[in-house]
Order: sequence, then structure tokens, then C-alpha cells
Amino acid sequence: DCRAGAAQCSACAQGYFLEMATHTCSLCSQCDAAQGAYAAVPCAATRNTVCGTCSPPQQYLAEPTAAACSNCTMCPTSQLHPPCTATTDSVCCTDPHCANCSAEATQCTVCAAAFFLPGGGASLCTACSVCEAASGSYTVAPCTATSDAVCHTCVPPQQYLVELSNSSNSS
Repeated sequence: DCRAGAAQCSACAQGYFLEMATHTCSLCSQCDAAQGAYAAVPCAATRNTVCGTCSPPQQYLAEPTAAACSNCTMCPTSQLHPPCTATTDSVCCTDPHCANCSAEATQCTVCAAAFFLPGGGASLCTACSVCEAASGSYTVAPCTATSDAVCHTCVPPQQYLVELSNSSNSS
């Protein structure tokens, strides 16, 4: 402290800085790493900490003690899961069978054949719809790792299901 009338000034303790206006020692501010804030200018003898903030989806704080933001990984929209946040990088899923990537890019949920993982944060595989020709329905879009099959049902008498054969005539 260095108050008026003091014969000598003493240095502030570690983690404190001298407030020039009041001539008293104040606790250095801590930047909230959980919110993506970092010490852009560290606390010094006569200056408080100046915090900077990372701005997703362009930047994130890679480590709580980092002195600057890191650039988020840019993924094609169809491969982005999960997106960049203030404290975590984006994860790009490149495995076409991967239905949901975890924070570790090497892990994902792969559903068994005839099952899919619906969007919206679901974590359980769901059985794919079966389009049954016997009931006059056919597949418009097949079941994929992330979406159910789309079926269309023929409405008689205007429509009926024509069964196509893969056999060819031999001479």
C-alpha cells in the first residue's frame, strides 16, 4: 500500500495490484475460462487483469490457461457435430456410417443394419421402417445411419404397385 502520509510504499502481495486512484492493493481479477475468457493482459504491479473472450463459432479457448483463442475447425455443415463452443473445438465426422460423434473425433455411434440414429440429440438406435409390397407400399428413400426409410403407399384404384423383376430373358 502507498497511502497518503506513509513514509514508504510497499509492494502488493502476489495476486494483487496497486489501485492508483486509492493507493490500495486489490485482488487481481480472474478470467472465467469456463465461459471462454482468458487473460489477454495479465495482472501486474499497477494493473488489473484484462480479460479477452473467445467468440464461437470462429474461436474457442483450447485450455483454461491459454493466453489466446484458437481458431475453430471448419467442417462442411453435413459433417459438423458437435459445433465449436467457447471452450471446445468443432468435431468433423467423416465416417459415413457415423451417426453421432462424441467430443473425441474417433468415437461415434454406429447403428446395426436396419437401424438408424435420429437427430435431435437422440442416443438410441431406432428400427428402420419397412416398406411392404404386400400392403402396396414401396421405398422412396432408403434408411440411412441418420434417417428412417421413407415409404409411399399406392392408393387403389388409381394406383397399384407394379413389381419389377431383375431377371432377363435368355435365348
